[in-house]
Amino acid sequence: MDMKRFAFQITLVNGTRLWPANIFPKESYYGDKAESDLEKIKDLLDREGCIDVQSSSYDQEGKQAPFQNGVIYKTDIAFIQGPIQQYNSTELTINEVFSLTEAAAYWGLTDGATIRKAIERNKFREGEQRKSDSVNLVTYPAMQRVFGAIPLTKWNDVPCLTVTKAFLDEARVLLDGYKPLYSEVAKRERKYSAPLE
Repeated sequence: MDMKRFAFQITLVNGTRLWPANIFPKESYYGDKAESDLEKIKDLLDREGCIDVQSSSYDQEGKQAPFQNGVIYKTDIAFIQGPIQQYNSTELTINEVFSLTEAAAYWGLTDGATIRKAIERNKFREGEQRKSDSVNLVTYPAMQRVFGAIPLTKWNDVPCLTVTKAFLDEARVLLDGYKPLYSEVAKRERKYSAPLE
């Protein structure tokens, strides 16, 4: 049975990236179903001014950062993207394994050298990358975790809710270390990009 899982990527105004993020109403109970619709999340933020989030957290360099699951206020959120399909490393097909050159092109990186350096710096976990003969391979979930949930080539296909408009104006300065993702956000206007009032 093919059970697809979806999550959101939340970028906070301080540059922290939450992925995969499950979003709930503020006063949710254990066992409640996570929100799966960006419009419903927008309504939650308008109504309650905050959301309850369960997620992993990454800094601008893709390093895992400490994050306490809990309430995040609207003023702390730059934007929310999704829903985005979430892959499990144990359930991959051949289409979710890339050479470094393929992955770099898909994520909008200059070349595979950036990914190779991330491998050398131990940013990938066991089972997320390996060498086959002379070719380095990396998995889709690993690339999502290290370089952002949304590949550059899919950027315009994923709905985006801009929560803090001022963030977009300062994105290049605040998040210079994560150029492929944030420079694209700062350049485009999307159907869900109207800031919350």
